[in-house]
Amino acid sequence: MEDDGLPRGSKVASHWKKNSGPGEVTFSDTSTAPVRVKFAAGGTYELAATDGEKSNSLKVTVRVADK
Repeated sequence: MEDDGLPRGSKVASHWKKNSGPGEVTFSDTSTAPVRVKFAAGGTYELAATDGEKSNSLKVTVRVADK
C-alpha cells in the first residue's frame, strides 16, 4: 500500500483482515510498519488491507506450508 501523504503530518495505519483461509490469522499492531502476521494452520489465505480512507484496498493471497 502507498500513502498519499495527506493530511500532512499524519501517520498511516492499515487495517488488515482475513477474507478466507483454513485457520486463525493474527495481525501485529497495524499502526506501525511492517505488519506481522501469524497463521494457525497451513493452507491458502486471502488477506485484505485498507487505510480506512477513500475506497482503496489491497488483496493478498498467501500460501502457508504445514508445520
